[in-house]
Amino acid sequence: MAGVPLAIEILWLALALLEAWSAFHSARRDPRSTAFMKIALAGLLLAATCTVPFWLRSDVIGEGVFAHFLLIAFWTMIAIGVPICSGLMVGTLLAMYKKR
Repeated sequence: MAGVPLAIEILWLALALLEAWSAFHSARRDPRSTAFMKIALAGLLLAATCTVPFWLRSDVIGEGVFAHFLLIAFWTMIAIGVPICSGLMVGTLLAMYKKR
């Protein structure tokens, strides 16, 4: 059971690095305004993903099948969305810095 957090960290790191590499190569051809828009959108999605679980308390969404489905959907989005958004932001910033 002690290896599970390490496996999750390795998965997050792999997702973030893969997305950073992809964003780096795609942002080298983009103008600066498009790159800034990508960073802003990824930051907005990252902020929304990180703040939504605080709104999803049991007194807000109730209890039942819909509540369980909603919590599973948002926790999955957090598990996958956080490394992808952060990798996109880092890769795009590196491409903008390298292009100068």
